[in-house]
Amino acid sequence: EQRPLNYCGLQIYVLQGSLSSYPMKRIKFKSSRSLIKCATFAALALILIETVGQIERRQLLSDSTENTTPLHVARNISGETYDNSCDFLGVKELQRIDMDDKIQVIDEDWMRGFYAYQNCPQADAENAKREVSSQSLTGSICETVILTVMDSNYLEVLPGWVKQVQTLGCRCFVVAIDEAICEKTRTYGCDCLEAIGDAKSLLAKTGWHANRVLSVKKRFEGALQLLDAGFSVFMHDADVLFSGSGMQTLFNYFTKVQKLLPEYDFMVQDNGFRKVAYDGLNWGFVWMNNTQVASSLLRCTLQRWDDQAFGCQNEKNCPSYYKRSQPRINHVLEDAILSHRKVGVCKLPALKNFGAKHMTGYPTVAAKLTCAKAAGYLRVAAPKRIAYDVPKGANEWAQKRAIQIALGLANISGGMVEVPQAYFHKQELGFCDLFDVARISHHVVDAIDSSCLVTIATEMDFHNWLKERNFGAGGLGRVCFDFGLLSEMQNDFAVSAQANYLVPLCDPGNPAYEKIHCCERKDGIDEIMQQSSK
Repeated sequence: EQRPLNYCGLQIYVLQGSLSSYPMKRIKFKSSRSLIKCATFAALALILIETVGQIERRQLLSDSTENTTPLHVARNISGETYDNSCDFLGVKELQRIDMDDKIQVIDEDWMRGFYAYQNCPQADAENAKREVSSQSLTGSICETVILTVMDSNYLEVLPGWVKQVQTLGCRCFVVAIDEAICEKTRTYGCDCLEAIGDAKSLLAKTGWHANRVLSVKKRFEGALQLLDAGFSVFMHDADVLFSGSGMQTLFNYFTKVQKLLPEYDFMVQDNGFRKVAYDGLNWGFVWMNNTQVASSLLRCTLQRWDDQAFGCQNEKNCPSYYKRSQPRINHVLEDAILSHRKVGVCKLPALKNFGAKHMTGYPTVAAKLTCAKAAGYLRVAAPKRIAYDVPKGANEWAQKRAIQIALGLANISGGMVEVPQAYFHKQELGFCDLFDVARISHHVVDAIDSSCLVTIATEMDFHNWLKERNFGAGGLGRVCFDFGLLSEMQNDFAVSAQANYLVPLCDPGNPAYEKIHCCERKDGIDEIMQQSSK
């Protein structure tokens, strides 16, 4: 195994299962035929070297995961350091910096927790889209694995996400917060990194509930396991969604930047202007290079996760800031930079350049998913669809009655309602800006541009359809209803639907909704009085 294969001036070694090649000397060829023969051999040798390397990396990852792997990462509760990751970064004792502290960095013009990270190169969105359309990435070998973290409340996101990843030719991993999502992950052909959480429905749960707190840490453990297996990693939260070929556009960008600037360890989502410390980078959307710096930063952060620098001093009234991951990893990162450890990190351009949307800030999972459907970022396979078009002049109360009756139709027929347009004073706006959608998440799907199997325009047609509930051959049709019919219906069916489906109206001009990005009426009561629409 140690003997080299000598041919055409190359020594080809097989060492510990890896192929390596070394040039021996300059060779003069007697004929072009000899040159072509040797060049062909050299090319085949290099292809073999690269192929073996890829097989080794994939085998290493396969051996370490075997489809379902519990996450085991050393914890640092008592202050010990289990390896030299923090030392490598130059991170010693972490100084406690509270969220509202403003502490000047010695000999610098910036405050602790507010380091000015450089921007990544700008994305040429239009050019990237043209490249995607002209050159498919389907079936290409993807050296970056794609990782997300999920519980069962994001189950309807999983099929479309898997399809997008597999279209790239990449391998997909899910840090599963509960066993149910792990089982589905395996069914769709992805690998599961298993964590232990609560499988109950948390669609309507607000704030930093137990699964959310667990997931922000477990995603880093999963990413570290993949880095240690020899891969670069694109990690994003479950509430990051891509429209169309957005994920392909993003990976074209990553590939170009990596070739242009290979020194980057991280490309991270810009979190925008923040008033609190260590919150400028959003690690719910990040590309990680397979470097010692990248793995050391994650390992050091996980070891210091429960450090006193991050603890809440008032347990009875603890802000969510102290449960989040951003203040932890950004603190460790900034300390590494202050210690003069070179860390290549930049802030990504706006995600809209990549056809992506991070649904941060929305109050509940239900709101995130429904609003993503309304905006076209979440595509859901629904064989039975109920649809209608809203005229521009429709008032908000007529729109409310129409959606309530459509939801009633979906309930008795086993169909789902396409999220319709929304208008306020004849101005189109987001559906989630006008209606509280938290209670209807499982009953609605994204709107599609497709023909109608049939259009129901009269009350007689309506009653006839109710008897048969016909969605066409195989139940795969799209049934359209006249808006006027739905909004003006006064029969028993309409009364029942309006009682059973609460879709509260909001005032889109209320500044209270700016922070949560959508309408929210926890009491279920309309914010707009009916007389205001007359």
